Amino acid sequence: MSIEQNIELLQMPKKHVRLTLRQLLQRYYSIVICMLLLFVETTILLLSLSAIRRYAETNMELVASLVSYNIRAAVLADDHRAIREVLSIIDQRRHVAESRVYDVKYNLLVSWKSEIIGQTSQAQKMIAKWLFLKPITVPILHNQHEIGHVWLNGDLRELTHFIFLMLLWFTGSLLIMIFGASYLSCRKYSDISISHRMRKQQTFSQQRLSSTVAQLNELSKKNERLKKENNSLAWLLQHDQLTGLLNRSTFQSELTTVIESLSECKYVGVLFIDADHFKEVNDKYGHAAGDYTLITVAQRLRNALRKDDSAARLGGDEFAVLVINIEAVHEVERIARRIVDAMNEPIELPDGTRICQSVSIGIVLSKEMTNAQKLLAQADAAMYHIKRRGGGWYWIFNAKEPDYAND
Repeated sequence: MSIEQNIELLQMPKKHVRLTLRQLLQRYYSIVICMLLLFVETTILLLSLSAIRRYAETNMELVASLVSYNIRAAVLADDHRAIREVLSIIDQRRHVAESRVYDVKYNLLVSWKSEIIGQTSQAQKMIAKWLFLKPITVPILHNQHEIGHVWLNGDLRELTHFIFLMLLWFTGSLLIMIFGASYLSCRKYSDISISHRMRKQQTFSQQRLSSTVAQLNELSKKNERLKKENNSLAWLLQHDQLTGLLNRSTFQSELTTVIESLSECKYVGVLFIDADHFKEVNDKYGHAAGDYTLITVAQRLRNALRKDDSAARLGGDEFAVLVINIEAVHEVERIARRIVDAMNEPIELPDGTRICQSVSIGIVLSKEMTNAQKLLAQADAAMYHIKRRGGGWYWIFNAKEPDYAND
């Protein structure tokens, strides 16, 4: 590849790679976790440093008070040698780097410096500055009167060593928690990715660790329960809850679909069925007996139909049947007679009472494109035509006959 080609490749604009939703969520999740951990760690660190500062100040005050008490007699006697001995003994045991004793007019009497005073590192000085650790001065009292002053400067070696270890521990724990959070984030979003593929592909065959397999099994069970609930809701929306037959809206939708796909050589038939004198059954035996009668009528109606025919309860004691692929009128008459014969058998109520429940059937046949409402209205008119003649039989609608309402 020539130099010119390399230059052209370098000058080409880089293609912007769009991150997936999973990658974006994982990135934001990691950032939030890191910020939260950093905030918590920083807060704990600042509180710890504040506590250490108070402890160091209190400790220096106690040491200064101890020195003041022990050198009081030596200051009164102006014994510089005794003062120096007390300072060297106490300061070496109490981590004091430098001490001075002044008289009441702040004239220096004795000063003492530890051997480590020149070994203080820059880091120790910075830590002392951060903690606002300053030399402390306390009065030397005798009979409630000041006779001098003690000035102390602390030894920061152990303090800085402790703070260094604390910072090291905080940094290490922060890194461990960040890595742990990142690992858990990857595991979590890995499970989410698998769950997404399962929901999308409707497959639960992916192998995972035992805990993940349990989660997948639980998701599978929830998915199956959801499917069953959806199917149950869909069934309730399409069927009559008492009889289990199609309801009016579903029947009309099916009838419309069949009409739109009519064949030139075949009929579509609609049977409008009404239970004769059903109100008397309700009034005499009660609504429970009436419901039982409707359920029995629906069962017998379903058994009398062919495989491809559909039955529906339109409401109350009115039913409808959709028959398709009818080539001749006698085929639908045969179905109507089977329904009438099935209803002629007495119905035995739960209390043992036997009743007869006949039906009146209005039939309409059509080869032409029409609408469902019109066919139902014509079948309804034919049903009332036979009902006025005593019921218990069927009648086929004929538009050329006189208006049924005038019968």
